[in-house]
Amino acid sequence: MNRYLFLFVISVIYLICSARSCNDRDDVAAGEQRSLSMVRDSVKNESGVEFLSDEAIRGLEVTAGEKLRDLADYLQIVNDTNADPVFRKKAAVMVSTLFISGNPRICLNFNQDRSGILLPKLLQDGMDGKQPQAELLISSVQTINPLKRTNDTIYSGQIRFVQTNRFAAGRSAEIERRAQMFSVRSRKVFGSDTLLVWKVVLGNIE
Repeated sequence: MNRYLFLFVISVIYLICSARSCNDRDDVAAGEQRSLSMVRDSVKNESGVEFLSDEAIRGLEVTAGEKLRDLADYLQIVNDTNADPVFRKKAAVMVSTLFISGNPRICLNFNQDRSGILLPKLLQDGMDGKQPQAELLISSVQTINPLKRTNDTIYSGQIRFVQTNRFAAGRSAEIERRAQMFSVRSRKVFGSDTLLVWKVVLGNIE
C-alpha cells in the first residue's frame, strides 16, 4: 500500500515539474495546490480509516515482511566496519524506526539463545564491530497470527520467516524465526492537515 502511494506521489511530482515548463507561475501554484489536495485525499482514503478492512490488513502484513528485509539491510550496514561511520550511524537510526518501542528483544545471531538481546545493545555491538559481518537474508515470510485489533490505536499479529546468514568462504546457516508485528495508528502532519494514519512496525524477534 505504501509503495502504491509512493508511486502516486512521484507521478504527481513529475506532473508538477512538467507544468513548470509550459505554464506561468500562477498556473503552477494552482496545479501544485490541486496535486497536494489529491495526494492528501489519497492518504485519507488509504490510511485515515478508523477500522482496517481485510484487504488493508493483508497489505499491512506484506509490508511487515518488507520491514524485516529493511532491517536485514540496515543491520548489514551497521555491522560493516569498513563502511563510512556516518552511514552506519544513519542505518542504526533507521533500524530504530522499524520497531514499536526502543527496547525490543532481538534474536538474529546464531550464537545467541532464543531470548536474544535488547535492540540498543545489538546496535552498539554492531557499531563496535562485535557483531558478525555476514550477508543477512530474510525469506519465506508468512503470517501465522493475522493482525487483530488490540485497542483503538493498535492491531497486533505475528509472522514467521527464514533467516539465512552467508559468511565468508561460502559458509551459510539458516534458521526459522518469529517476529511480532503491529499496525499503529498515529498522527502525521501532511501540509496543513494532521491525519491519523496506520503504519506497520515490528516487535520482539525470537
